[in-house]
Amino acid sequence: MKKPFLLFAALLSFTSSYCQSSAEYFNSSRRKYENKNYSDALVDVDKSLAANPNNADAYNLRGMAYYRLNKFALALNDFNKTLELNPSFAGNYYFRGTCKMRLNDYLGAFADYDMQVKLNPQDAVNYNNRGNIRASMDDYQGAIADFNRAIELKPEYATPYSSRGLAEFRLNMFSQALKDLDKAIGLSASLDDAYLTRARTKFRLNDTAGACTDIKSYKDLTHPGNTAAPAECRDWLISDSYYWASREKERKQQFKEEIVLLNKAISLTPDQVELYGARGAAEVLLEDYQKAIANFSIAIALDPNSWLAYAHRGVAKAKLSNYADAVKDYSQSLSLNPFDPETWYNRGVSRFYLEFYSSALSDFDKCIQLDPQNVNGWLFRGYTKGRMDNYKDAISDFDKALQLNPTSAEGYGNRGLSKLMLSDWNGALQDLDRSIALDSTAVMPHNVRAQAKAKLEDFKGALVDLDFVLRIQPDHLQALHNRIAVKANLGDKAGACADYRKALKLGEQPDSELEEYCK
Repeated sequence: MKKPFLLFAALLSFTSSYCQSSAEYFNSSRRKYENKNYSDALVDVDKSLAANPNNADAYNLRGMAYYRLNKFALALNDFNKTLELNPSFAGNYYFRGTCKMRLNDYLGAFADYDMQVKLNPQDAVNYNNRGNIRASMDDYQGAIADFNRAIELKPEYATPYSSRGLAEFRLNMFSQALKDLDKAIGLSASLDDAYLTRARTKFRLNDTAGACTDIKSYKDLTHPGNTAAPAECRDWLISDSYYWASREKERKQQFKEEIVLLNKAISLTPDQVELYGARGAAEVLLEDYQKAIANFSIAIALDPNSWLAYAHRGVAKAKLSNYADAVKDYSQSLSLNPFDPETWYNRGVSRFYLEFYSSALSDFDKCIQLDPQNVNGWLFRGYTKGRMDNYKDAISDFDKALQLNPTSAEGYGNRGLSKLMLSDWNGALQDLDRSIALDSTAVMPHNVRAQAKAKLEDFKGALVDLDFVLRIQPDHLQALHNRIAVKANLGDKAGACADYRKALKLGEQPDSELEEYCK
C-alpha cells in the first residue's frame, strides 16, 4: 500500500516544482519587461508558457512584449489567447484593438475599442481610441461624437482636441479645426501631430507664414535640427495638399485622377518616398505594372530600408509573372521586416508558381503563424500540400479556410479535388456541387466534378460538366481526354473518336488503344 502512496507523493512533488518553475520564469520575465528589456522578457515568458500553457497572464505579458517591439501580428495572437482563457481581461481589448489597427483591420479594431468603451464607459481614452478608428474608416461625424464624449469626461485631455481637429480638417471645417488644434497645443506643446495638422489647416486658411511656423515646430519635435527654408515649406504644403486630394481620389477608386495629383506633388517635393509608393500602388491597380515597378524602384533608391517598397515592387513583378525577381524583392522586404504576414504569403505564392513547393510551404507556415485568420494563407498551404501529394493534410487546411470563409468557392473546389484524389467520390461531389453553386463560371470544379461523376458511373452528368468546360476552354486537353473516356462509356464511339482527333491536333500523343478503338 505504501508504494502507490510514495509514487503519488513523488508525482505531487514533481508537479509542484513544475508550477513553481513556471511562476519563477514568469516573474523574471515581468521584471525584465518592466525594465524595458523586452527581447529577454520573451525568452523567460516562453519558458513559463512551456511549463504552464494555460496561463492567461503569461500570454498577456508575451503579447505586451511583442507589442512594445512593434511585432503586432505576434502580439495579436497572444492577446487572442489571453482573452480566450480569460474573457474578462479588459485591458486586452485596447491592446488587441491597437494591434488590429496597425495591421489595417479597422473593423476588428473598432469591435475591440467598442468593447473597451462598454467595459469602462467613464474612460476618456477609450472614446478617443474608438473615435480614431471611426476616422480611419472615414466616419468623421461618428469620430467627432466620440471625441466630444472624451473631452466631456476629461476636459484637460489634449489628445481628443487634436483628434477632433484632424476630423474637422478632413471635413473642410478649417476654422473649427484651428480652434481645437490651438487648444490641444495649449494643453500639450509636445503633440507633434497637432502641429502638422494645424500647419495644414492654416495653409487652407491662407496663413502660409503661420503654417510654416508650425511645420518648423513639428520638425523640431520629430527631426531636431532639420528645418526647411520658407520657400521649401510652401512647396511642401502645396505638395501635401495635392497628396491629400489624391487620397480622396484613391478612396473613390479614381486612380488616373489620383496619379495626376501625385505627379503635381512629386514635381514640388521629389524626395518624398511616400509619393512614389502611392503612385506605384495606383499604377498596380491600373495594371500598369512596369510604371509601378519604376516608382517603387525610385522609392527604394530614396529609402533603401523601405520594406514596404520592396514588398509592393514584388507584387508588381509577380503580376508580370516574373516570380523569380518577385521572390528576391519579397526576401529583401522580409529581411527588413520579418513580421508582415502578407509578404510571407506573397513570397509563398511566387515560390508556388515556380514549383518550389517545400520553400513555399515554409512561407505559408510563417504567414499563418503570424496571422492565423489569413484565409488565403490556409488556402495556398492546402494547394501546396496537394501538389506534394499530401491530400489528407491539404483537406485540413481547406477545412480551416472554409471555417474562416464559408463562402469560398476555391476552398470547396480544392477540398473536393483532394477528396477525389483520396477516392472519396461522394465527398468530392458534395464539395464540388457547393463550389459551383457559389461560382457557376469556374472551370476547375466542373472538370473535377466530371471525374467524380464518372467514378460514380454517372457518365451523362459527367458529359454535361465536360461540355461546359470545353465550351469555355476548347483547348483544355485534360477535359478533352476525360470526355473521350466518358463518350466511350456511353457508347458514343463517333463522338469519342472525334474528340481523340481534336486532342491529337492540340498536341496529345497518339494512344495505341484509342488508335485501335477508332479504326
